[in-house]
Amino acid sequence: MMPPNYKTNPYVAACKFLQHCSTDPQIREEASKAGKAFSASRVSGRMRKDVYQRVKTFSQTEECKNNLDEYQLHFVKSALNDFERAGLALADEDGEKLKMLLEKDAAVCAEFGTNLGSDDTKLFFTPEELAGCGDDFVKERLGKDEEGKCTITLKYPDIIPIGTNCEMSETRRKVVEAREGVNAYKNNIELVAQGIALRKEIASMLGYDSWAEYICSKRMSGSYKAVDDFLSSLEAKLMDTAKENYDTLLQLKKQHCLEQNVEFDEKLNARDTGFYNNILLKTKYGVEAEKIREYFPLDHVVETTLLIYQELLGLTFEELHKGSFWSWHADVRCFHVCDSISKENIGHFYLDLHPREGKYGHAAIFHLVKRSVGGQGAVDCMLCNLPPASSDGKPSLLRHQNVVTFFHEFGHIMHALCSEGIGNMTHLAKCPRDFVEAPSQMLENWVWQKEVLERLSKHHET
Repeated sequence: MMPPNYKTNPYVAACKFLQHCSTDPQIREEASKAGKAFSASRVSGRMRKDVYQRVKTFSQTEECKNNLDEYQLHFVKSALNDFERAGLALADEDGEKLKMLLEKDAAVCAEFGTNLGSDDTKLFFTPEELAGCGDDFVKERLGKDEEGKCTITLKYPDIIPIGTNCEMSETRRKVVEAREGVNAYKNNIELVAQGIALRKEIASMLGYDSWAEYICSKRMSGSYKAVDDFLSSLEAKLMDTAKENYDTLLQLKKQHCLEQNVEFDEKLNARDTGFYNNILLKTKYGVEAEKIREYFPLDHVVETTLLIYQELLGLTFEELHKGSFWSWHADVRCFHVCDSISKENIGHFYLDLHPREGKYGHAAIFHLVKRSVGGQGAVDCMLCNLPPASSDGKPSLLRHQNVVTFFHEFGHIMHALCSEGIGNMTHLAKCPRDFVEAPSQMLENWVWQKEVLERLSKHHET
């Protein structure tokens, strides 16, 4: 009924995926080109009027209406909807224009992502400019590129400690400017503007008032209005509390500026919120994020998280030996997953947890291979940017938020591997985007439960 998702082909999937993680910049560049080509191919596939007409004709037959079960009928309707959202109900001339716009949009998105992944920005600060970040933080970064200065990248292990701990407002400002300013990530601001214009035109051609309405019409929310009404109702309920929190942080800033003998500008800037919220946690609630890190060594968190998910879902994970699986970096780990009782093959997952040059800069799951008829299991990969072990042998220590992130992302791995049904072979198997986060958001709440915290935590020295 529909062409297979390209992710049923492991070679094709690997070609595209390597743009996010390969250590070779040339491979990343070629993989990015491959990704653009696959995106263009998908656009072309969805513009096949001959296939659309066949699916439409079949959908009107008695066989379709009376002989298909609910699951099969869902995919017929999804296929039709997919074609129509691609503009196949338009006149030929408009259809060609829409195809061109969709291909341009795919190319803009690909370039935007490439700019994020290939970013090699480096900022240089003296130890004094990183006051408050701690001796270990400074020592790990001192003298790497410039004598007497610390090298700071835009990766999470660098920017989060600065945003929450650095006493120097100017240092925090420079980091925020480098990451969020108009010149951040090459020409991404220009790409955003291009994308907005393209998507406005695409939505208009398809009869939607906005791109937001076009997107929401295929999600659980059903419409942009439903989302806007929901967010507006939340805003009304939270406004007073938000104002109180703002005023509290502003007063903390005023006091801190007085103590530091620096000018108080009477406002909270983007560079201020993390820092003063951290002060609030320490002074009012006794929460010391740096002390808490000592109880979350990465290796223990990873192994315990994997044990919890095996117990929860009745699965068995077996780590494969180095050299026995396809890999792109020495730190990458790979696990085979099977049903604990039936021993049925479920699939494999990769863990690639630490930052490096050219690697995807956030935390995400990449679906490399989808489950397909014939026994091929799913293959998924977690790319994260968790802090590595220090050069003096001190283990990687995680903030509690890092632990939440890892537990959350691993929930996506399990969601992908455990999904069933022959429909998984097509791109139509994607669940609505506003449901994708639901399983992991529920699972991550365990990381706030005492019983789970007792298992996940262990002091790295005692």
